[in-house]
Amino acid sequence: MEAKIKRDRKINGIVFSLILLLILFLVLGAIFFIRATRPQRQAKAEAAAIAQTYANVSTVDTFYWFTWGESYFTVLGEDADSQAVAVIISQDGGNVKVVNQSDGYSEMEIRSIVQQDYNNPTILKANLGMYQDQVVWEVITRDSSQQLTYYLLDFTTGSEVSVVADV
Repeated sequence: MEAKIKRDRKINGIVFSLILLLILFLVLGAIFFIRATRPQRQAKAEAAAIAQTYANVSTVDTFYWFTWGESYFTVLGEDADSQAVAVIISQDGGNVKVVNQSDGYSEMEIRSIVQQDYNNPTILKANLGMYQDQVVWEVITRDSSQQLTYYLLDFTTGSEVSVVADV
């Protein structure tokens, strides 16, 4: 009987230790996740504030972080007149461009163009930003041989601006 009690205590101690270890890993994982996403959250909050100031954006639907030579933050949302707008902000905050979303392609439409025109690659990500004073979509794809390709497509026309292949 005493051996069974000792064995049960040992098992309970092991289970308790494993639970504590699991909790420790979860807490550490949460801390690392929060720290890793801090720049993204901060950039989104700052971009939303600038969009509010420059375009009176009342609701933010989507946020993009575009880097192609220079970095831009883009906020999609609605202004006070319920007009869907895109506010594109240079990373230093010095240059802000506001465009109506209806004047160009949406993310879903641009994804569809890439699927159709470029042999159905796997689309990893799409971002809206500025390249050489032009509003563009950047679409990052991976093909069947695991090669990355970066497409820049004009926001208004959907035409190809630049392609960097086999990265």
